[in-house]
Amino acid sequence: GFVLTVELINSAIETLHRGLDPETRERTWKALAIAAGAVLLASITSALVGAVIFGSHLIDLLTP
Repeated sequence: GFVLTVELINSAIETLHRGLDPETRERTWKALAIAAGAVLLASITSALVGAVIFGSHLIDLLTP
């Protein structure tokens, strides 16, 4: 749920960016990069949380 929420916010920022005039658009590239970084960080965090929660169960299943 968290990754999807961050991705939707990123998409909203990108949509707003496309509607700006060219002069303003030049000054907002950093905001797009930060939003994309937030999506990446949320994805990595979710993967780590999943590994912590399910890692021991997976190891139990894979070891004889």
